Order: sequence, then C-alpha cells, then structure tokens
Amino acid sequence: MSPSPQELQAQLDEQTRVNERLREATEHFVTSVAHDVKNPLAAIKVNVQGLKRRLERGEQLEPEVLTERLARVEHSVQHVLDLLATARAKVASTPTEARPPLRPEPTDLVSLTKELAAACRTASRRTIQIEAAQPVLVGSWDPDCLRRTIEELLANAVKFSADNGDVIVSLQRDRGAAVLCVRDHGIGIPERDLPHVFDRFHRGENVLGRFPGSGLGLFQVRQDVERQGGEVSAGNAPDRGCVITVRLPIGAL
Repeated sequence: MSPSPQELQAQLDEQTRVNERLREATEHFVTSVAHDVKNPLAAIKVNVQGLKRRLERGEQLEPEVLTERLARVEHSVQHVLDLLATARAKVASTPTEARPPLRPEPTDLVSLTKELAAACRTASRRTIQIEAAQPVLVGSWDPDCLRRTIEELLANAVKFSADNGDVIVSLQRDRGAAVLCVRDHGIGIPERDLPHVFDRFHRGENVLGRFPGSGLGLFQVRQDVERQGGEVSAGNAPDRGCVITVRLPIGAL
C-alpha cells in the first residue's frame, strides 16, 4: 500500500528538520573548533616569528632563550592536539574512542558544583541556585570528566532559559549513588524529541534557527556519565522548563 500524500508530506517535513539539524551542527562544530585552536596557533606563530626575526638579524640566541621559546611552541602544539582529540571524542561512535582513560579520585560533588555554578553565574549574570541535601558529597569519580558534565549542563540550562529564568541545581545521596538535577525555567523539550535528546547531533525542533548548537553537548554528557557507571535522563518540569538528572555510583573511596 502506497503512503498517502499526508504521510509523504510528514516524511518530507521530518527529513527537512533532520537536514537543518545536521547543517546547524556542522556549522557550529567547525566554528567551535576553529575558535578553540585560534589562540594556541597564534602563540605558535608569535614565537616562531620572534625567533625568525632574531636569526635574520644575525643575533646570537642564548641556549636558555631558545629552550624557553621552543618549550612554548611545544606546549601550544600539545594544546592544539588536546583540543582536536576532545573534538574527535565528541563525535566518536563509541564512548571510549579517542578518550583518555578515567582517573577516579575522591571528589566532592557539592564543592565542585558550587565552584562551577559560581563561574557560570559570573559569566552569564544569571541566577543559579544550589540546593544540597548535605554539605559534602564525596565519591570516586574522574574530576575532569565530572567537571565537563556539570559545565555542559549549566551552560545548556542558561542558554535555553528565559532571560530572567532561574537555574536550580539540586544534589543528594540516594542508596549508594549521588544524584545531580539541573532544572531550568526555559522552553522545555518537545515530547517527540525527549527520547533523542542525548543522541549525537540531535537538536529539538523548538531550538532550530533560534539557538546555536551542534547537538553534541548532551551526547557527550551521556558518554561521560555512562563511562563512570552512571545514567542520565531528561524530562520536562510540571510548570515550565527542563530537568536533566544525573545518577552516579559513589564507588569505593
């Protein structure tokens, strides 16, 4: 049985949305990578040009000066390589591809969240409330991985909230796990997008053309959380906005 005109139109509309998501994701991803590597590449150029000018003038380069300049170049090169590795990891087909091994250590989730919320609050000039059931919540987690997760969730909450919408972060311990909830008062997630919000390159239909993004942020969050044995979910708040919940096993300390 051939599809009806209405079904064909629905398929066409969905494909159009998919194409728009991919176009926006590609554009944002390339722009983001170019922005990230701009500064270390500029540092390499400045150091190389400085050495070149001194050599052209016939100056005698002291060994310690040459060593220092080359160390700066080496540091900048490594910075670029790290940024490219991170970019590759964001689009990796498996959670472990192109990612460094986890290095779990005792980490206070409450302290780290407060630190990152303060930085986000300063940068965005938005209200971010922390509701912690206990003053300290320590688990065995990779601090860099955990930091990346919290930063992404805060940035997402701020981006998709109204200008005066508060972001609320709650923390609690529940049966051997730490639970982190980030709630905004923004545009929410369309119901048909909810099952796919953590998919690579997926962007909700209510953000296309309105908010910049690559569709990789929450994908990376899911990867980082699952690598540490946790789980993450998304839902809409009863009144307004979105709630992202991360559950991480505390592990052996």
